[in-house]
Amino acid sequence: MNMIKTTYSEYLVNTINHIMETYNDKKREERLKSMIVEINSTDDEEKLEHIAEQLDYLINVIKQSSI
Repeated sequence: MNMIKTTYSEYLVNTINHIMETYNDKKREERLKSMIVEINSTDDEEKLEHIAEQLDYLINVIKQSSI
């Protein structure tokens, strides 16, 4: 069985893309896109952790506003 290994940054980008497709939140779309740029421009684990925390918060906001 072949397992595809996804890096942490790829995981974050995939999560952002999924959120944009699922919720179509135009108000926060620019912020999400800028997060992708930040993720792709760093290998720093601490910075990725910080972006992940921001993303987690933003996902919760988006989910709450879609209810």
